[in-house]
Amino acid sequence: MLLGSVAAPVHPPPDKRPDLVGAGHVPAPVPDAAESRQTISFGAGGNDANYLATGWSGDEPGHRWMIGPKSDLWLNNPRQGGDFRLELDLWAFRHAPEFPRQRLTVRVRDVVVGRCSVTTRRVWAFRIPEELLAGPGPVRVQFEHPDARAPSDFGGTDRRVLALCCHGLALLPCQAGDQAACLEAGLGLTIADVARETGVPADEYMFGFESLGDNCEFGLVQRRCGAEPMGLLRFAKITMPNLLRGLESRFDQLGDPKNIELLPPRGKRREYTIRDRAYDIVYHTWQREGIAEPRALLADQASRLQFLRRKLIEDLTEARKVFIWRHTDETSEAQVRALHAALRAYGPNTLLWVTEAGLAMTPGEVEQMAPGLFCGTTDRLAPYRDANEYALDLWLLLCVKVDRMREAARGASLA
Repeated sequence: MLLGSVAAPVHPPPDKRPDLVGAGHVPAPVPDAAESRQTISFGAGGNDANYLATGWSGDEPGHRWMIGPKSDLWLNNPRQGGDFRLELDLWAFRHAPEFPRQRLTVRVRDVVVGRCSVTTRRVWAFRIPEELLAGPGPVRVQFEHPDARAPSDFGGTDRRVLALCCHGLALLPCQAGDQAACLEAGLGLTIADVARETGVPADEYMFGFESLGDNCEFGLVQRRCGAEPMGLLRFAKITMPNLLRGLESRFDQLGDPKNIELLPPRGKRREYTIRDRAYDIVYHTWQREGIAEPRALLADQASRLQFLRRKLIEDLTEARKVFIWRHTDETSEAQVRALHAALRAYGPNTLLWVTEAGLAMTPGEVEQMAPGLFCGTTDRLAPYRDANEYALDLWLLLCVKVDRMREAARGASLA
């Protein structure tokens, strides 16, 4: 169902490039499913009605708005081998200087094919690998645009929550030399890419990283790669102050039986969790009600925590891993620098601080803040209600980037 216009439209700038797909040109007919080339013109007089799903405005002359946080459309399956490129003629609703751009993530059949930040009007191109088009049936294309805003927020009269203004779309077979022209800004790595980029299989490579808590997101990223390292805080929640206190004290109170409690089973899985009161660490046991015996489970935790404490201290002393801190709430730079200092008290450790990319940042970027301290950005961090909502491709990209930067810094110091 289409979302209709409810206020006077916000008009995009006029087309200054006559070669733009669908920008004021005569609409192409709806292609036959067997045809490899598809061209869509949006808005009044266009041919977009047969393709649109949710998240679109009513038609306007020469364009249609993506509305709210997400928009979908369906394309005919080209039924032809080889990679394709998806071209989009876009403009963004923005209000400088406080709201300078719109971020966009493009998915094809639920797989991210690219990300970009849109300011001025232009054509963006994204490569679609052959395997994503191999299955039968139509092809679902999903657009995620988390920065959508209403013009009325800035004094206008239009109350629609506008993201991107779409003029035209084309799905075209890739030709020789196309790859350089296909934008993949912010696109991360697949699990297979990790081995190609590093020479080490992902299930082995991910043992070189360790989460310092907050939630289970990075531990689940490791699991998705086939890696199951043992870590004290891998599937745990801990606050920054308690983490700093634990590192400064070498977690010397951890594992005392009088501080350990078994929390009631929760969620659909009816899983038991453990809380260590000394540092207010809450973590998964992965044991379910009716399968695990509560008293036996609780009795095992003291020795387990003591073992994981010793392992963490050893890993910190060896200083071979990249330690990771992520937090969906605000974490100050001062807190991160304090955490970095606490890690470096054990040895020359590396800390990667992962944050959500703001309007001024591009997802997938890594910046060195100090020797052994890096800040990386992702388009989203998994919410506490569901740690499985992680951006796998960007996590893998950040890991590979920070590892390379760390090794380059080490090489430079030895030169």
